Amino acid sequence: MGFLPSALDVTPSAFVTVKVPWSETESYPLTLRFDVEESEEVCGPASIKLNGEPLTQNAKGHGVGSFLVNNETVISADWEFECIGPKEFPFGQSMKFNVKALDDMALAAESSFWMTFKQTAPVRISDVGNAAYVWSLSVPFNTKEKDTSSEEKPTTNSPPSLWEYPDREFQDPEEELQVELMELSALHKQILQLEELVKEREASVSKKLGKKYPPPPPSTLKKIKQCDGVQCVLHTVSDKIRHSTH
Repeated sequence: MGFLPSALDVTPSAFVTVKVPWSETESYPLTLRFDVEESEEVCGPASIKLNGEPLTQNAKGHGVGSFLVNNETVISADWEFECIGPKEFPFGQSMKFNVKALDDMALAAESSFWMTFKQTAPVRISDVGNAAYVWSLSVPFNTKEKDTSSEEKPTTNSPPSLWEYPDREFQDPEEELQVELMELSALHKQILQLEELVKEREASVSKKLGKKYPPPPPSTLKKIKQCDGVQCVLHTVSDKIRHSTH
């Protein structure tokens, strides 16, 4: 159950919620974020991350590892990648993911799901099976070449990235909380990326302005803060008054 876009858009990320069995009668909703990064090889080493950590694999496509989820729960899992399509012309990959333990406690039964994805442009998580819920992040696919002239202006009416949800209400408050925490984490990462981008732009603008205009002289208050004695303060104040009277 869940939602994945049907349009041929770039779908690099998805939230996948699985019900992890604590016992024969109880289960725990676990939400994981998967991100597929672009690669030049359709069936090369899978370029996919779980909550920001790469899913490493051996030459046969098998991997094992532990991951921290929501800053409090450690999951132990294994996964396996396979190519999809003819050997000569594969068109994607599939992944089977098994959750084996939570906080080093073995589960009553393994909780597994599968995913198909494409890691060449346009990157796309195509389908997810055996999961309780799926949410995906889609962005429009730009068909223009990456090396287009910098003079070309980007399209201003392109729709922004959107979290796409199924039309339903959460039945489990714990599941809703997990999804909101994952969303919050993703938003914080976007804020950090924007802050870095702002710093880069400010540095670039300051550098360019500095070539045209000399920096302003330091203020009197700043000069006073740099003083190391009373004589320096008196000299700074008197110098400011003398210049103000002229």
